[in-house]
Amino acid sequence: MAANTQQAWVIFPVENAHCGIAWCTQGVTHFLLPETTTARMQKELQLVTAQHDPAQKIPAWIARLMRKISLHLKGKAQDFSAVPVFIEKATPFMRAVYDAARRIPAGEVVSYAELAQCIKKPGAVRAVGTALGKNPVPLIIPCHRIIAASGRLGGFSAQGGLDTKKMLLHCEGVSVEKPQLMASAAQWRSGMQFLLQDKQFRQLHKQVGEFAFQPQHNAEPLDALIQAIVSQQLSTKVATTIFERVNQLVSKHGKPCAKTLLSVPDATLRGAGLSGMKVMYLKDLAVHALQGKLPSRDEAHAMSDEQLVRCFTAIKGIGRWSVEMYLIFDLGRADIFPADDYGIRKAIMQLHNLPELPPAKAMAQYGAVWKPYRSIASLYLWRSLNKA
Repeated sequence: MAANTQQAWVIFPVENAHCGIAWCTQGVTHFLLPETTTARMQKELQLVTAQHDPAQKIPAWIARLMRKISLHLKGKAQDFSAVPVFIEKATPFMRAVYDAARRIPAGEVVSYAELAQCIKKPGAVRAVGTALGKNPVPLIIPCHRIIAASGRLGGFSAQGGLDTKKMLLHCEGVSVEKPQLMASAAQWRSGMQFLLQDKQFRQLHKQVGEFAFQPQHNAEPLDALIQAIVSQQLSTKVATTIFERVNQLVSKHGKPCAKTLLSVPDATLRGAGLSGMKVMYLKDLAVHALQGKLPSRDEAHAMSDEQLVRCFTAIKGIGRWSVEMYLIFDLGRADIFPADDYGIRKAIMQLHNLPELPPAKAMAQYGAVWKPYRSIASLYLWRSLNKA
């Protein structure tokens, strides 16, 4: 390293731990994520900087950065996208990956495949992962915000591995816990006990009464999304008829198959009752599945609500509402509130005696009181329309 890029380093305290940082006049060169002890950090910083002792004088910009890091790790998200970094051995490809990663804001995640698309290298998904694994300044270049297309965390080469990746995402408000369910009788009872504390829900409960709900659980995402696309803007009876025809055309051994779907001629699918637009949507769905961008049923169960929304809405013809229906009726997720659904809006209007349908912003406020059991409240809202 040239003389004008001579490095310095320091270890500094953060919440219940320490971080390490190295820099030169051109930017941050290394960053070590929180560890409870400092011995290993000191050896690594000495090695990468060729400096035995920590810096005696810390530049003002590094001092500001240290304060921002400390706040970030306390859950007060900071923006590090403008922090200068200097990675001497980074290739042009690695720099492109790092620049794209730095544009992902705190609180959001993207897949390795999506990042590859961002740098216009869609076939370089594995290479993107390799470049992120060599990132010497994690957090500043937020490689923790890149996850597998299935919603799994993927890899993380920094000290602490996936536990550290979970911690960083948690600091930014990204849930990595198992989602709340309403699949069992006990979970339903817990949700009802919580909701009945609210006056408005008690009114709904009195109007609708008790009922049983059982999510399907056994539908593969490919099957559920085919049905969602086929059913768009159709009555239940017509949608069921067309879906049965399409299902026969695209199934292999009794189950929908992406490869089979892609091989069926467009004209044959249109002959089953699909519009040209829906045929295009189904073919795009098949391509996503064959490229490994569609999770399996078990993987979907492990993904968060928002991860599934992001994953599925990347497919043509699948909007947020369709994913929300899958989350409620197939996976049994407990905290889904389809604020754009006409029936939900109409039920809220009736429940609160409003003169007109409430706007989306107001819907979020009406639903907030029922968190984390908004799916149960939604089921009651839909049923209340039949009782009005």
